Amino acid sequence: MLKVLVLICAFSTDPSACDIHSAMDVITTARVNTPQQCGFMGQAMLAPTTLVPDPSKQYMKIVCVRDDQAAR
Repeated sequence: MLKVLVLICAFSTDPSACDIHSAMDVITTARVNTPQQCGFMGQAMLAPTTLVPDPSKQYMKIVCVRDDQAAR
């Protein structure tokens, strides 16, 4: 199983360096079976929300991690 995570990262953090350890906030949204489902689910979960970071300070990144990696 994979967990879909939404990372809120500082604008000063390079997107390749933004992970569960460097993010300002981590939101767990759902569990899925495949990486394809992760992409679809992450976008679908965020579309109807009012969760919007300040674009001059933060950005959102959707990632998939195995259940055992999300606990780190």
